[in-house]
Amino acid sequence: TTIPVILDFIAPRLLEAMYESQGTLLHESRQLLALLPRADHFLAGNQRQADLLLTLLLLSGMDCRDCIPVSLLPIAVSGEPAAFSPPVHELRLVSAGVDWPWRQSADYFAVIEQWCTQHSDFNFCNIAGAYPGRADTDAEVKDISALLTHADMQRLFNSSHIGLELGKRNTEREFSHSFRMIEYLQCGLPVIVNAWLPAAALIRDHDAGWLVDSPEQLLQVLQELQQDPASVLKKAAGARRLATGQLNYRQACQSLLDYLQAPWQPR
Repeated sequence: TTIPVILDFIAPRLLEAMYESQGTLLHESRQLLALLPRADHFLAGNQRQADLLLTLLLLSGMDCRDCIPVSLLPIAVSGEPAAFSPPVHELRLVSAGVDWPWRQSADYFAVIEQWCTQHSDFNFCNIAGAYPGRADTDAEVKDISALLTHADMQRLFNSSHIGLELGKRNTEREFSHSFRMIEYLQCGLPVIVNAWLPAAALIRDHDAGWLVDSPEQLLQVLQELQQDPASVLKKAAGARRLATGQLNYRQACQSLLDYLQAPWQPR
């Protein structure tokens, strides 16, 4: 066919497969290498993902001498983000999403929960649950996230003040670009994220939140917020700049639009 086929390679699936049952990585890598040559152009969420994808394309036998057939198209905010509602009586922190085997946030959440028990002007809401297919016999594990519609989740975010994207450092996380962080920005929230995430540079450059490397650094951020509650307004302004600029779909889709102006197919 002369019509280029574009594949949205939305996440490096093989990095997730490493954490699943024995044999999953080998099976899925063989499938992937066989399927990649059926597409002509690819979309990746960030530069790290694009670099990893190039290696897979070469291993699949694709000729990339003329050009790398990958456009960066990050998960982005849709349209105008919600207005930020400043805290009145308490500062509300929120996290959403299940803890996949490759996303473990318990150590960070323990710091926040302990802090909130000692400081009544802080509140933490964790919308969590068991991931699909999880074999867990703990009767206390409840999939709370399954009980919330997307609209309900957004309403909860709109009544919060800071979104959290935190977890233990591992290879998969170092390549990730999370939906939940974009949902926070969509609802006008600044964020606290790990400093080694690919999106951390955007957060820093736009002053859209706080970067931490460890639970101990998270505690320092909480202490700073208590000493200077108004700092959240400054970070919220930075989050809005990011949500209306580089991580807004109008700007984020430009690389794909450029490709569509003159689509080409690898040899």
